[in-house]
Amino acid sequence: MTYPINFLRGISSKDWATENGLVTAAAFQFDENHTKDGWMQQSICWEDNDSVTELMMKQKNDRDEIQFKGGIARVPRESIIYINNLPASRNLMSYERETLFNNPYHGNLLLKQTTEKKLRSIIAATIALHVSDFIPR
Repeated sequence: MTYPINFLRGISSKDWATENGLVTAAAFQFDENHTKDGWMQQSICWEDNDSVTELMMKQKNDRDEIQFKGGIARVPRESIIYINNLPASRNLMSYERETLFNNPYHGNLLLKQTTEKKLRSIIAATIALHVSDFIPR
């Protein structure tokens, strides 16, 4: 399967980005509440075309409120490949496309479920440092 150059991560909380557009590690924290087949999942959208950001900005949660109150972070897919080749995080990450009925761009960042909590935090911070663009709400 081929993937686009970038993926987008919705920023659900305004606290996950600073006023000058720096996205914090909180936006990329993996948790054990979202797992499948030994992987922790983190929802993303693949930036297949220009309409993805518009779709994400309109997305609503179960309470019919805007989902991404803080905006959207753009991350180069190559960043995940880079992180996955670092000695501390070698082969711990992957990604997938998992389309939803209302979102053909949906996918997941994947992190092995056995990854220790401190390393999860380091990986989240490393992804945050690779954010190439922040689209505020």
